[in-house]
Amino acid sequence: MEPISIISLVVTCTAIATKLVTIIKSLNNIVAKTDRSAARLAAQLRLFGATVNQLQQWLNKGTAISTGLKATMQLSLQSCTGIITDIDEHVNRVMLPTGGVGAIGKARHHWDGKTIQEYERMLATQFQAFDLLIRLLTL
Repeated sequence: MEPISIISLVVTCTAIATKLVTIIKSLNNIVAKTDRSAARLAAQLRLFGATVNQLQQWLNKGTAISTGLKATMQLSLQSCTGIITDIDEHVNRVMLPTGGVGAIGKARHHWDGKTIQEYERMLATQFQAFDLLIRLLTL
């Protein structure tokens, strides 16, 4: 083999090795974030569920609001419950019975990440609207 060919081969192998190290570091970072993200999501899910239950109890106790507004709020709560159910199903798919996240769960969580973030955004927006509405009703 000619010296130039050997140098070219070494440079190419070094470039490939550097790229592989970068990819492995990136994957390790994703894996580490996935564990925290899934745990955070499970905690948020409990908070969202408790919030929906409290709002439903508030509506059911005979709050003095119009029938139309009450129906609108109940419909919105049903929508929130549906989103929470979807998030709960996702959490159950990715979490192990021991509470951790396995390799397959991490892949699922990463794959569904954008959808779950959209669900979280939708719930947060709904709860902000509820908060504003309740504040207006108590003026």
